Amino acid sequence: MERLSIKTPADFISLMGHSLGFWPQESLVCVNLDGQRIGATVRMDLPTNGQDTQRFVNQMVTYITHDAEVTGVVVGLFTETPSRQNQPRPHEAIMEQLVAQLGERDIALRDGWLIGKNTFTNYLTLTADFPVMHPLSEVLESELNAELIYRGSAITTTEGFHIPVLARTDLGNGIRQHCDRIENTHPNEAIALARQLWKKVIDDNADPTDAIAAELIEYLRL
Repeated sequence: MERLSIKTPADFISLMGHSLGFWPQESLVCVNLDGQRIGATVRMDLPTNGQDTQRFVNQMVTYITHDAEVTGVVVGLFTETPSRQNQPRPHEAIMEQLVAQLGERDIALRDGWLIGKNTFTNYLTLTADFPVMHPLSEVLESELNAELIYRGSAITTTEGFHIPVLARTDLGNGIRQHCDRIENTHPNEAIALARQLWKKVIDDNADPTDAIAAELIEYLRL
């Protein structure tokens, strides 16, 4: 995997969209960190009125801690719920519960961003008298966004199956090389081969090579 240069909040927000493959709506997004290593990106729909926020937070923490190496997270709160001066921050109860549960596991909240329809701001400074609001166009103009688009990535407006492009630029070619072979294999045989490969990757307990990653991604389309 190539290194990604993340220098600004706009870079990090862009990474969230590219990691998911689509722009989240009314979502809580958490990016796992271990030192300088970027781990999984986790997204959940924000609970609506009347839903159990504690259960929501419990599930999010479960997803985050699937990565045994995680030591910190960066949070993106994607919502059109407005922030108002001298009022609780949007979804503040959820964020407080999340920070508390992560703290119990020695996982730090490294940073948090409130991303609205047209602007974004630092969630942790919303209690200040004049929080700095940034136009969302800064995300589109960020260096990392340009780099990932150059690699072939795109952020769509809807969920669906998307091939991540945080690996080398030729990974897409590797995926296409497996496409015809897998599609011409009997489904039961293809599923058995996919299980064998996933088991090997898990047992090896190491990052897969680009070739194996390409094959795994194509198997996900079964």
